[in-house]
Amino acid sequence: GSKTCQYSWPNMNCSCRFTNRNAFARLSSVIISVKAVRGPEQGILRMFQRDLPAGEAVNLFAEERNVSEALPLGIQEMKKGDNLLFLHLVGKDARSKGFGLDLVEIIFERIK
Repeated sequence: GSKTCQYSWPNMNCSCRFTNRNAFARLSSVIISVKAVRGPEQGILRMFQRDLPAGEAVNLFAEERNVSEALPLGIQEMKKGDNLLFLHLVGKDARSKGFGLDLVEIIFERIK
């Protein structure tokens, strides 16, 4: 499934709090990916867990604006109930004119 984020632009962070009542009945390893707008003013996005980088950073720069395919950010352990997910803009490509983030979808895929 996917969830909506709340943005906090002053420190270039996106914090997501979501509740999964049925999706994860037990502790599950989940690949977290995003679909986002790529473009000339976009930044570099990275997922964090307990204030530490988790997974790989994703460079959202592109010369022309377009919606990306699913971009894997990393693997997280998800439990039933509340889960916190922190996405941070950690920089920008040298060619980028800004630190933009236009998030389209967050994707959770359980590892079997």
